[in-house]
Amino acid sequence: MSRLRLLCLLVLVTSGALQAATFHPPETMIGSEVGAAAGHNVTESGAGWAICQVWPDNPVQADTYVPMIWQGKGWTAAEHGFGGQPSATVKAGVVSLGVRGGWTGHEEKRIAALVFTAPSDGRYAVTGECSLKRWHGTGAVQLLVVHVNSAKARAVQLAKVTVDDSADEPVVVAVSAVRLSKGDKIALAGYVPSMHTAADLHIKDLSITEK
Repeated sequence: MSRLRLLCLLVLVTSGALQAATFHPPETMIGSEVGAAAGHNVTESGAGWAICQVWPDNPVQADTYVPMIWQGKGWTAAEHGFGGQPSATVKAGVVSLGVRGGWTGHEEKRIAALVFTAPSDGRYAVTGECSLKRWHGTGAVQLLVVHVNSAKARAVQLAKVTVDDSADEPVVVAVSAVRLSKGDKIALAGYVPSMHTAADLHIKDLSITEK
């Protein structure tokens, strides 16, 4: 093999190795059985995606992310739900999270989350857009981005974005690169800190890129 051909081959291999891997949610997530959690988590390109309820209602706690169950048209809580929340759907790559704040006699927040599992050690950045469809109340509605390290039973909030339904454009979600070990998770959790407020958060154009 000539030196020129060898050099060209090395350049191609190196550029391929340096190319960033970008992961997107599945186009759709559909359960295989009503009343069961099967299908709430899928693997694409080595990365895991899961639809979870956060219970007890603390997203910055590693062991609170539990599977939702399929109810025929979307995902909902197996227990501890209230008024139909938490809930979730994934359609055409858009993730919708139905959430609610505390209510009189039901003070716990109903939190839904999309959870990404890192396929390898590395630094990962998050980008996307989030919009809101409010259907009760006037309180704040937020999207939390949380790094969950299940092995060490530790969770750290990376970002908190307040989503305003009066805005003409979706709110940008952006987290600069955070170091993850293989199996670590990034959770995007819909969160309502206010009482008597409920809404659907719509996350689109979500990308998680390994730097």
